[in-house]
Amino acid sequence: MNAKDRKIIERSPLFAGLKDEGVERILRELDAYEAKYPRGEVLHAAGDPMERFALVLSGRVRLMAKGMDGEELPSADIAAGECFGLPYCLLRTQNVPFSAVAAQDCRILWLCPKAPFDAEGRLMALLAQSSFAAEERVQVLSQRTLRRKIYALLKRCSQEAMGKAFTVPLSREEMALYLGCDRSALSRELARMKADGLIDYNRNSFKVMI
Repeated sequence: MNAKDRKIIERSPLFAGLKDEGVERILRELDAYEAKYPRGEVLHAAGDPMERFALVLSGRVRLMAKGMDGEELPSADIAAGECFGLPYCLLRTQNVPFSAVAAQDCRILWLCPKAPFDAEGRLMALLAQSSFAAEERVQVLSQRTLRRKIYALLKRCSQEAMGKAFTVPLSREEMALYLGCDRSALSRELARMKADGLIDYNRNSFKVMI
């Protein structure tokens, strides 16, 4: 590991304040290994579990989420020194909703946290769960139109329900606030999506049709 990589690693909160021996110990405990990816290569495919999280050493990684038409839309860019995938990794999420693609030639440090059983580990899991919820909302709100935002939210719920009917635990008012829109606009778009055969619903019970 060269001096530039070491500086990038030490900027991460995971390694902040540690001396060389401490950095090496954490890297060993997290079973760290480096991998190189050319521009355009997929680092992680949407729908797969994420057993390791990533620290970008060089280049840039783009996170892509599927829209309602099946096309992949960019939701975030991860630069050198930044991480992605930690909440999904800690929570053992089986169906990660984004793919990660090398936006530039890049080098990645893959890290694998052990299953947390101590008090500190439990706090990490709670933090990961909070971060996971925030990341999910970013995925939804990054969609370009209200229809796409609604579809992204309902599609995620549908995946968790394994394609079966599911209940959204939000009133229309709360759902509108979550999506950052007017309640009447939300109701109109839901009705249009039902008429177009994209979704079906009765009050708070929904089913995604495509």
